[in-house]
Amino acid sequence: MPYSDLPPHAFWRLCRDDSQFRVSDIYRPKFRLSPGMKVATAGSCFAQNIGTYVRTSRLRLVDTEPAPKGMAPETAARFGFGLFSARYGNVYTARQLRQLLQDAWSGSVHDSAIWQRDGRFFDGLRPNTEPEGLGSAAEVRTHRLEHLRRVRQVFDETDVFIFTLGLTEAWVDRRTEVVFPTAPGVAAGTFDPQVHAFANFGMAETFEDLAASLDILRAAKPALKVILTVSPVPLTATASG
Repeated sequence: MPYSDLPPHAFWRLCRDDSQFRVSDIYRPKFRLSPGMKVATAGSCFAQNIGTYVRTSRLRLVDTEPAPKGMAPETAARFGFGLFSARYGNVYTARQLRQLLQDAWSGSVHDSAIWQRDGRFFDGLRPNTEPEGLGSAAEVRTHRLEHLRRVRQVFDETDVFIFTLGLTEAWVDRRTEVVFPTAPGVAAGTFDPQVHAFANFGMAETFEDLAASLDILRAAKPALKVILTVSPVPLTATASG
């Protein structure tokens, strides 16, 4: 009879009621993490929790932009140090990840992502990493190029990359298709409805962006292992209606 010769882990009720049940009985990972492996993290805010866990484990967390010595922990966190493997801030969408990797390997700095507020200049692709802003657009470009170099360094060093998918919604520059982590005008910059458009990436677009991101990473490091996770944190707000 169908089902009669299946093992216990094929039946949800038996799994649920068995106090000795192990997830490994129904899920077999493609690879295992071994003590000493180097792990890099990126993604939505929930990815910060993964980094915290990795730091307390026998794995090694890659951090190519550590805080300056002597900086207080609360100040370091405010300036984006120690939250992820580099100071990219929250990378909410697969499109944002793809853009970050493309920029890192091409050394591209987008003028449309240099924002202003109160006479100070901000990197619109990570506007909260310098909460007080910088003194000029040229300084933003210099910081951005150094950051992109550190992003490449992350993948030179790491064995495993853990990316946490957080959102499908984003704001995009209509002229350049540059995608931002926050709407212009929130942390800095000015929102212009003629320039900035709301985007809600569908499944096909997200799949394409992830595939393109993996192509970049595997071309740079063929042996790289990748783990995708999904953030359980609910939306604060949605612009999709």
